[in-house]
Amino acid sequence: NSAWQWSALAYVQMREFQTRFGSVATGRNSVRLVLDQFSVPSTGLGARFEIRPPVNDAIELRLGGEWRRTDGETRENFFFIGSTPQRNRRAGGQTDTYGAFAEASFNLSPALLLTAGGRYDRWSISDGFRTEIELVNPFAGAPRSSSIFPERSGGRFSGNAGFALQAREGITLRGAAYTQWRLPTLNELFRPFR
Repeated sequence: NSAWQWSALAYVQMREFQTRFGSVATGRNSVRLVLDQFSVPSTGLGARFEIRPPVNDAIELRLGGEWRRTDGETRENFFFIGSTPQRNRRAGGQTDTYGAFAEASFNLSPALLLTAGGRYDRWSISDGFRTEIELVNPFAGAPRSSSIFPERSGGRFSGNAGFALQAREGITLRGAAYTQWRLPTLNELFRPFR
């Protein structure tokens, strides 16, 4: 293809959910409420841009960058006695990832395709907090614990390589090797769970 190609994408995701967790008795004849996540709002923002410059008929090159942000919070009651929660927890924070990537595919023959790519991501974790308060008198409203988590950031490289070989009509052999990583979720970072 002799023409430049490009694509761009931007998105907003707004989510909210509620859930409850129970503990089943040993005899499996009763269930006890242990956690009520009554409000868990989160927002995801992102943008991606990619260009495909013309190289030649045997090589396709893709270059681009992207940004992703996740911001969320959990609001939950826990430590129930009967149906009455004894404590309340709020926890949340924000993560950002900025990435740049390059990918290439090489048609070495009608039967053999090679692919290779790499990307570098810069990440940051910020605004992390967790607060727990007592809900039952005489301590209602009293803080049980309050944590502000330090900001963190870093970078990470990942790469991939692969091939597709058409051994004969109807049979294609494929192979790939790659490295991968992900940031922990906000839930994994800022609230206790089991």
